[in-house]
Amino acid sequence: MAKIIGRSPVALFFLAVLTLPQSAFALSNQDLFRQAGSYETHGQILKAKQTYSQILKERQSKPGDTFVWRSQVRMARLSVAQGDIRAADSVYDSAMKLTPEQIRKDPELMIDMDDLAESYVAQARGNREGKPLLLRALELRKKIDPKHPNVNESYRQLAAHSIRYNELPEAERYIKLAIERQKDAESSSAVGRLTSDRIMLLGICDSQKRWAESEQLAKEILLQTSKYPGLHWCWPSMHCALANCYSRRGQYDLSDAEYQKAIAVAKQFPGATNDFYTACQRAMKVNSELKRKVKKRG
Repeated sequence: MAKIIGRSPVALFFLAVLTLPQSAFALSNQDLFRQAGSYETHGQILKAKQTYSQILKERQSKPGDTFVWRSQVRMARLSVAQGDIRAADSVYDSAMKLTPEQIRKDPELMIDMDDLAESYVAQARGNREGKPLLLRALELRKKIDPKHPNVNESYRQLAAHSIRYNELPEAERYIKLAIERQKDAESSSAVGRLTSDRIMLLGICDSQKRWAESEQLAKEILLQTSKYPGLHWCWPSMHCALANCYSRRGQYDLSDAEYQKAIAVAKQFPGATNDFYTACQRAMKVNSELKRKVKKRG
């Protein structure tokens, strides 16, 4: 005891440190998780995965540790981002078994799950076989929160993918699901998203020559957005859509009137290009030629 008392405070500190158990120096799962996130932020993906793996070693001894589960989700996201879809299968399956109560308990877990969904979306882009990945993203987002706006985004992504590969009935089904979920839209931003979805549906109707449905949609869009000056961007194109419907049905005077409205509205707001005006004038010229042909046949 006398020897210890005679030592300096610095010596006593190092003596205390040397006698601590090895586990005292180990980083907590929370610290490791933060460290792994930092590695990701700086693009050091290999180090991030190695650090998440350290946390996962304790999944048996600490099954309820939120950092263990979040590490699994993040590891799955990194695997999907690197094209290794199968490596994420078990995590995806486990996520589908979570209860709403378990998910809501940790808001950060909800963010990690949505990031995993986004990684599936990224892998599906430009991939003809990407639909199953988009469906996984949809199911993850529905699991996080069935009313989450990203669920609508998933339906849009599925519709756009189906349009790209000419699966129009599927595209229509998905975009109608998105539209139905927005029937109570009131704010300008919400109505703007709904309008974009209805324009996508209008395009599907056009491509299938369902002119009566296209006409009705265009009129409904114009009526609804007339209350929102910030949505003026869609007005010229909706008048053009009506003009096209009328022209296709041989109603050339009505068609010309809508093209003229499109031009007049476009001039009230900045943004319309000369190409837009030229296209309208060209369309009216085509209408004139078609009218002359009809008169000759009559």
